[in-house]
Amino acid sequence: MGVPTSATYDLVRVAVREAARSAWDDLRSAHPSESFYYFGLATTAQSHRPAPTAASYDGLARTVAGYRQQGVELLPDELRWSELESPFAFFGDTHFREVERLFDDLGDPFERSAAVNGRLREAMVAALADLDADGVFGVGTQRDAVVVNVTVPGDGDAALELATARRLNPPAALDRYEDDRAL
Repeated sequence: MGVPTSATYDLVRVAVREAARSAWDDLRSAHPSESFYYFGLATTAQSHRPAPTAASYDGLARTVAGYRQQGVELLPDELRWSELESPFAFFGDTHFREVERLFDDLGDPFERSAAVNGRLREAMVAALADLDADGVFGVGTQRDAVVVNVTVPGDGDAALELATARRLNPPAALDRYEDDRAL
């Protein structure tokens, strides 16, 4: 494995963008009556290849009801932004095969430099920004209803998560997200 070039990260960006587009489109087609409020790419601190995740108000209600049936009392606010608790976590993950290959070509995530991992994360953010610029998540009030983000579940870095969300979303989309994620 040689030193990654700008062209390498451009390939990653394009692959992530197209995989995320396909995952979002498939999700919307498979669940046209759902009111989606989140779409994201979850990764790790070592920038493993991203996994798609999404959340809808209907899915949140089903998740809360499922926990209650198990005798666990949770409020919707406790699960609203949980990437892994959503019934749509990993929906469309099969579209990320090429992304996985590109990430694997860059070596073991635990052995890659922090600079490479940072550039990979930035490619993920740029891919979502590209989709947003294309209107994939809607325009106007429709866009304001959906938060998009790249997150690292379980890392506890709320400041980085908010900073990334602010880069990717119009201010109106972030009202609830910022309140719920406030430091």
